[in-house]
Amino acid sequence: VPILSGHSTGVELMRKVLAKYPYEEFADEYDFLLANHFFDRGDYDEATLEFEQFVKTYPTSEWAPTAQFQLAQCHLHAHQGLEYDPRPMEKARATLEKYIEKNPHGDKVKEAEATLAQLDNDVARKDFQTALFYRKKGKPKSALIYLRGIVAQHPGSPWAIQAQEVIEELEPPPPPPPEAPDADAV
Repeated sequence: VPILSGHSTGVELMRKVLAKYPYEEFADEYDFLLANHFFDRGDYDEATLEFEQFVKTYPTSEWAPTAQFQLAQCHLHAHQGLEYDPRPMEKARATLEKYIEKNPHGDKVKEAEATLAQLDNDVARKDFQTALFYRKKGKPKSALIYLRGIVAQHPGSPWAIQAQEVIEELEPPPPPPPEAPDADAV
């Protein structure tokens, strides 16, 4: 059943067919096409709902891995940046991790891993900027919390190297050990 030229008419028809015949041999393919239709139109909210339903309804479908990857892409499109609501990014991360776990040899694994690495880098950069803000405001303890978090959570990132340098600037060196009394002076 192709999606008709009238968008709402075609979508309504497709949904009626899928509601009436959810487990026919064509149903998963049509449901996947419907979800991709919304994605291709840039209607990521509707695509998110469709892909979520697809993954629940057809977990063993040949399109399930791609649907899960596309669901992560929908969440990424909803992510407006680190200054805004972090939930879309967190959902994207969790969905990509699940995609990789379920499909370790999938055709989108490298892209998913690269996206996860970019998300990590973005978070580390934001935390580094926050640490610098606290340092500038004369709150070194607050800055150190963020800097130590970067080093612990993003050890391979360039931000971890920079964070370690700032940590060394902010933490005073340990005091020298007390001198032992001179044996001859006694």
